[in-house]
Amino acid sequence: MATRKRSETGAELEVLEASNREFRKANSAVGVRVKSGPTLSMMGRRIFNVLLYHAQKQGNTGNSAPSPWDACPNPEDYFWIPSGDLAHDSSWGSKDHKMLIAGLQQLQTTLVESDDPTGRFTSVQLIGAVHVLKGSGRRPTLIGWEFPRSTRDILSNPDFYTKLSIYHLTSLKTVAGTALYEIAKRYLTNVGGKTARQHWHWWHDTLTGKPVGSVKFPEFRYFKRDTLNPAIEEVNRTDIRVELLETKKGRSVTDLQFLVSFSQQVALELPPAPVVDSELLDRVKALGFTERQSIDLLSQHEDAYLRSTLELVEARMADLSKPALASPAAFMRTALKDNYLSAKQRVKTEPPVPKPKKTASSIKSAAEIAEDKERSARLDAAMASFNSMTAEEQNELLAQFHALFPMAKRYRRDGTPFRSTFGQWYSRRDVADAQTSLV
Repeated sequence: MATRKRSETGAELEVLEASNREFRKANSAVGVRVKSGPTLSMMGRRIFNVLLYHAQKQGNTGNSAPSPWDACPNPEDYFWIPSGDLAHDSSWGSKDHKMLIAGLQQLQTTLVESDDPTGRFTSVQLIGAVHVLKGSGRRPTLIGWEFPRSTRDILSNPDFYTKLSIYHLTSLKTVAGTALYEIAKRYLTNVGGKTARQHWHWWHDTLTGKPVGSVKFPEFRYFKRDTLNPAIEEVNRTDIRVELLETKKGRSVTDLQFLVSFSQQVALELPPAPVVDSELLDRVKALGFTERQSIDLLSQHEDAYLRSTLELVEARMADLSKPALASPAAFMRTALKDNYLSAKQRVKTEPPVPKPKKTASSIKSAAEIAEDKERSARLDAAMASFNSMTAEEQNELLAQFHALFPMAKRYRRDGTPFRSTFGQWYSRRDVADAQTSLV
């Protein structure tokens, strides 16, 4: 028992130490909206916050700067950290630091705007030039960056700022949750503890990180269900609590604001969620995307939305009753853009249509019953033939099958999905082989 108490105390101290790693984010940089460029993703938010943290920790540029080289004649004008530190502090979750560089490049092309009346942070890049000096031997790879000159002082040494914890920011798993947490922390000590009241379209742009005007606004009820409620639930597991306040005109919701307060009791946090899930990355690549395209998809979409849409696409690919997809990757892009998942959910939530009474025409004919039995027998025969093979023969056959249906790697060999999908493929393959041998 004593050992358990000591371990629990150690874990709590570790959480306390991690949560004390704070930085100051200028109020004008909190709650920004993307003016142009890619979606401000979870990956981008984490990297940007970690860069701010290290810049303020160092105080001045030029610390640990390498010697000049042709492409970087003035390294003393940049902040420098090992790539491993950036990956660790942002909970990167991948050993491939080339993808981390891709995240930095996305920040370079992102222009943001804020409602700061001074306009000092309007329409500027989140970061400026980036340099990477590859390591050798024991010398780590170094990453150097600069903030835009017009906002360097505001970002690295702001007068009006919000204190944020790297630990809590990396424990959040959604873009909306991260954005809402930052905004809520800004207004935590305000009189009344309320955020500014804004139209819900403003909150949509700010919480989703999508460029202003790039997407059609959904109905408010769907925005609340898919974005607001999950973000609120996530923030309320941190050191603060938020409560949604709605302003209505008639029956329609127009404006939103949040009541913010300190959490009475903070639960022991789980380890920070990785920003790049290698298993998910492999599944996306299996659809035909390149590694860079796969990384872009992971960075541009919420994890839960991407996973659910991917499952929908994989199920469509495994459905042998429909024509094969000419391009699973193109289908995936369209499914994400047009929100196929939402359409499927709406179908599920619609009240069931009463089943019509059976008539003579709706009762299966003897021929149809016989056809069902024949299909089941074909599947049984295919599985019996497969099970009778040696392990080497089975592995060779499965390699051919998985090359055509990558998502089937997740199916259990003793499960119904595997029997149905593999059985149909194998029985058709047997028929094709038999016809070829007769020619």
